[in-house]
Amino acid sequence: KQIEHFFLDNKGVVIEPWLKRTLDISSSCYIDIRSTISDIQHHCTLSNRAGAFFADILDPFHRNIKKWRDKLHYHVMNSAQEVAKTGYYGPVGFDSFLFIDNSGNTKLAPVIEINARHTISSIAYALHKRLAPNSITMFRFISRKKHSLPDTYEKFLEKIGPLHFSQYSQRGVIITTPLRVSHQKDIWVQPQRSGFFIADETMES
Repeated sequence: KQIEHFFLDNKGVVIEPWLKRTLDISSSCYIDIRSTISDIQHHCTLSNRAGAFFADILDPFHRNIKKWRDKLHYHVMNSAQEVAKTGYYGPVGFDSFLFIDNSGNTKLAPVIEINARHTISSIAYALHKRLAPNSITMFRFISRKKHSLPDTYEKFLEKIGPLHFSQYSQRGVIITTPLRVSHQKDIWVQPQRSGFFIADETMES
C-alpha cells in the first residue's frame, strides 16, 4: 500500500535495498568565495533506531575513519567541487555510512546526503579544538525523557563530581545547554534536549 501511495502523483520512485549499516560517518569542508575547498574532516556519528542523530565522535585515530579516509576524502572533494559550481560558498556537511553486503564484506556508501550549511559538527569541532585538542571527544545530546537535571549549576557540579571537565587534563564533561529555559514569564523548564561535551583519553573510557 505504501508503494502504491508513492505512485499516486505519477512521478518516478526509487526503492533502495535495506542495508546492514555498521557505522555512520560525517564529513565537512569549507568552500570560499573563490571556490577553493579546504579543511576537509571526517568523524563518526551516532543515531538511534529511528535514524535521529544524537552524537558526534571526534577521534582522529578511529580505525574505520583511518581505513576509509582516502576514499572519503576523494568523494567529499568531488562533491564539494560540484557544490562550488552552483555558486555556493560557506560550510558544507556530507553524510556517508559503512554497511555489510550479502557476501559479508564491509563497503562504503559515500556522500548519500549533502547539507550546504553549518551542521552540528561545526560546534563539535570548535569545542574539540578549543578545549580538548589532545583528547577523544563526543558532542552528545540526550532527550528530556531520558534524563533529569537539577535546578542550579551548583547542584549540577555536585552531582557530576569528579567527572566535571578539567582544562588541565582535557578530560571530563561540560553541559553546553542551559539547565532551564523560559518561554513564559517565571515558567522555567528543562530543554527538550540537553547537549554535553565529553572528553577522555580513550573511546572506551
